[in-house]
Amino acid sequence: MVCRKFTRLLRSRDVRSPVGSGAGRGRAVVSEQNRGRMLLDFICDEVDHRLNPGGEDCWYCGGEGVTFDCFDGFCLDSDVGCEDCTRDCPECRTHKHNYLKAVREEVIRTNDIDVARE
Repeated sequence: MVCRKFTRLLRSRDVRSPVGSGAGRGRAVVSEQNRGRMLLDFICDEVDHRLNPGGEDCWYCGGEGVTFDCFDGFCLDSDVGCEDCTRDCPECRTHKHNYLKAVREEVIRTNDIDVARE
């Protein structure tokens, strides 16, 4: 679940800026477009952390996103892979599907049109 405190902060049309930022009395106005993008970026980061807390690469492909199912003797170089045997990594596909689904669910939960536009 995305941090509701951050969501409430960005729902208001102004956000307190960090101390010493020179934004005048500690307040900075966030435009509608920037507010939606900031919320969406925050949601994406939270979902990514929830689905992959360690930030590790895929165990199946090592983070490359593709796998090679070459056979020794049939392909020119079975260690490197060839175009005919290259496939998308099934684990990366599953993770991407789960990630996009979770982001959509969190965007719907925010019930904010600015986030949905992004």
